Amino acid sequence: ATMPTMPRTNPRHPTLRPAPRQDNPLVAIVVDPSLPYERAIALGVAHYARERGNWRLYVEEEQLRRLPDFSDWPGHGIIASFDDDRVARAVIATGLPVVAVGGGGGGFDPSSRIPYVETDNERIAYLAAEHLLARGLEHFGFYGLPPEPATVWSEARCTAFTRRLAAAGRTCGSLIAEYDATHWRQLLAELEAWLSSLPKPAGIMACDDVRARHVLEACRGLGLRVPHDVAVIGVDDDEFVCELSDPPLSSVAQAARRVGYEASRLLDGLLQAAQNPPRTPQHAA
Repeated sequence: ATMPTMPRTNPRHPTLRPAPRQDNPLVAIVVDPSLPYERAIALGVAHYARERGNWRLYVEEEQLRRLPDFSDWPGHGIIASFDDDRVARAVIATGLPVVAVGGGGGGFDPSSRIPYVETDNERIAYLAAEHLLARGLEHFGFYGLPPEPATVWSEARCTAFTRRLAAAGRTCGSLIAEYDATHWRQLLAELEAWLSSLPKPAGIMACDDVRARHVLEACRGLGLRVPHDVAVIGVDDDEFVCELSDPPLSSVAQAARRVGYEASRLLDGLLQAAQNPPRTPQHAA
């Protein structure tokens, strides 16, 4: 099952350096295509570019080439994921028109004047809670990541998920992962201990699809039936991860293409503003 969400847009009005007139602007898309969310953002930018008709796009998959050499790059604007602090710093330093995208953390500074299109984590958590509540469940849990600047979206989803359940008169336990998949034995042991402690049947929201699949693997190890004993829902609607899961994973689909499209619309406005700066008033002597 998939449930689409909508992005949050925070338009701002940065001070732009004058740009040379360009009928076919070159726009860099600086994202990580290995991540389904960011790959879909790039597709949203491509959709806008096709409608616009005159944009040229710079986008590279290899990590070393995702950031062009801005000192010698003849581009006009940038759409970049600010979840990566290194990318954020490099992009800001260019002085070019920039629109940031992301999950609400990383290198994004809320006090900056850079427009930002972010994931609506509250809406995502609300949809996940509604899905599990509709199953008539009484017991719930959230599986998330440790709080870091690049993973504030996980904490935001946990908070919103718990708040929605509280409004329905339910409580929610949580497990913040201590281990990643490189420590598979410890990861499963931690998850299995937590799942064993929960009253059944239980509904679990994981912060994303990868962690939701980990929950499913732990359920298999414990002999718990999904969804009869434990119902699980993830986030991203990543077809690769969902189909690798057994049973196939239910997930909330982020509106990542819409994020890319909205970011493009904002950048288009900035490009036009940079090419047509306000005229300085002339005063007669």
